[in-house]
Amino acid sequence: MTDVVRCNFRVSCDRRLRLATTVSNLASNSDRVSWILDAWKDLLLFIATPALIIPLLMAANLRFSDQTIYTMVIALGATGHHLPGMMRAYGDRDLFRRFRVRFIAAPLLLLVVCVWLSLTGLTAMRVVLLLWGFWHGLMQVYGFVRIYDAKVGSFANSTAKLDWWMCFSWFSLGLITSQGRMSNLLEVFYQAGGPLISPGLVNGFRLAWGIGTIGVTVAFLVNHVIQVRRGTPPSGIKLVLMATSFAFWWYAMVWIDSVLIGIALFEIFHDVQYLAIVWIFNRRRVDKSGNVGSFTRFLFRRNAIMMLLYVGLVLAYGLSSLTGDLLDNQLLFHTVNGFFWMSTLLHFYFDGFIWKVREQSTRDGLDVDSQSATNVRSNFSVGFMHLLKWTPFALAVGLFSFSEWWSSAVEDTASKIRRYENIVQIAPDHEKSAVQLASLQQNAGLSEEAKTTLEGVIAKSPEYVEAHVMLASVFETQGLRDKAITAYERAIKLQPGLSELTERVQQLKNGAPTRSLAPQP
Repeated sequence: MTDVVRCNFRVSCDRRLRLATTVSNLASNSDRVSWILDAWKDLLLFIATPALIIPLLMAANLRFSDQTIYTMVIALGATGHHLPGMMRAYGDRDLFRRFRVRFIAAPLLLLVVCVWLSLTGLTAMRVVLLLWGFWHGLMQVYGFVRIYDAKVGSFANSTAKLDWWMCFSWFSLGLITSQGRMSNLLEVFYQAGGPLISPGLVNGFRLAWGIGTIGVTVAFLVNHVIQVRRGTPPSGIKLVLMATSFAFWWYAMVWIDSVLIGIALFEIFHDVQYLAIVWIFNRRRVDKSGNVGSFTRFLFRRNAIMMLLYVGLVLAYGLSSLTGDLLDNQLLFHTVNGFFWMSTLLHFYFDGFIWKVREQSTRDGLDVDSQSATNVRSNFSVGFMHLLKWTPFALAVGLFSFSEWWSSAVEDTASKIRRYENIVQIAPDHEKSAVQLASLQQNAGLSEEAKTTLEGVIAKSPEYVEAHVMLASVFETQGLRDKAITAYERAIKLQPGLSELTERVQQLKNGAPTRSLAPQP
């Protein structure tokens, strides 16, 4: 009897052990499948990356100026990360064969347009780049969101649509709430000949969009509960990614005072995600496909040296964008400038169709479930509809170019002042626009108005150095020597090492005449 009990106990233990092992293996496999790489690598490269970026960039800001950091990030990161997309487009034989017309025609057409716009000095392309760049950033986050849902087999149309609306609404709300980004966007828009927008209309739109974003968020959460009850829950990792991405976007756009640092922060996040996913994708393509191209097969091997070479090529491509500033020949300068405008547009354009998660080849490279995958083939109707999608781009460039040319012929100082008054009303906390307004007012001989504008800036932001320097200049034009000296000294105290200002203060103290400024017609 005792032996039977012992035997049954051992059998029961063995069964429990096997059951526990099976459950453990299933959990391990589920965890492996739900991540792109694994938990730690995904957190490092895709999800919790801001936790590393913020302290690193803030430390760099202690040594380098905002402009220096911004220039290097835009060159090395923003421009450099165009190259991996080009590698994917031109290095994958299957992809190139399918979209060869787009890959050949688009660069040629865009290069001509971009070089022409650079030569003419028109800002139409800047408007397009700003808006398309914003769209590109939010769509990359949306792409990662859909990848994580695909990993767990969540393919409901309602979920995909609400994911998109969440990304679009929260990113847009951050953009229109950001004083700096709105100011920059409006400045470029007005320079391109766009009509002045009523501040009341903008404020009303902000409020309406905020309410709409709350509504979208509620619908998103309700849908999540519904999908869980149906037994097809969306990815939990996706929720964390959305939370960190939206929060970091808001931190970079709204909470950071410096527009340049804010852009640099999110750009690094965007670039790290992109470089990592392209490497992972091409690595898997090399393993699974025999038709990826010799260059892709050579570079994307399981080799640490190849990974370093990959990063090195990206950095080299980014650095090459700075060569235009070293050229004395204006034609060469504008050709290089136009080339990298083209590079940016191609990056935005190619990414719009070469990474579609619903297609089988993309799913293979991302190692996700093949459910609802498609193999769309190009035909005349598809190509014609795709060509029609370029209509908004052509219209935007054409209309802004014409309106800028027309407005530049009739624009005077008074209209420029009205433009910046409008921007300051819409973004009252953006100091740079207010200082630019004061500069225009001073140049027009409106010294009192300039002084009032600058005093308003200093009241809100007493540590904004440029406002103190500009106010000192205004005092000089009014012949107020002592007040000019005081304003200069405040600027020097806030930012030691301004040798030109120190020299000017000493000149004024030694009796040098104050600078006068004749009003401009």
